[in-house]
Amino acid sequence: MVTQTNLKTSGNAIVKVAFLFVLNLRMLTTIGYSAQDSHTNFDNQVDAVLVSISMPFVIVQQTKHIEGLKRMLMFGTGLILSIITSLSLVGFPYSFFTGLIPCLTIALVVLFYGGNNEK
Repeated sequence: MVTQTNLKTSGNAIVKVAFLFVLNLRMLTTIGYSAQDSHTNFDNQVDAVLVSISMPFVIVQQTKHIEGLKRMLMFGTGLILSIITSLSLVGFPYSFFTGLIPCLTIALVVLFYGGNNEK
């Protein structure tokens, strides 16, 4: 039997998952396009590094109450999948030297360790 409370909690869960999917996709496309596009130059790669630090930092500032591993899994799942996909499709040397792997790793590290100074 479906009650009003069950419907609200499932609706909240669906909206939360959809928001996290869109946010992960946005972070992934912003960093990926800046780092691994075919026409990138040094300015784009610097932009990728700055975005890979600042976007997760803003997320950490807004979610200080969430522990690091949970935050990284919630907001970094797309980044982890992008690392795996990039390694399998184009290989480690191309992904590393274009800056994609270092930028995604920086973003994951900021998500994980960002709120640890609050103890």
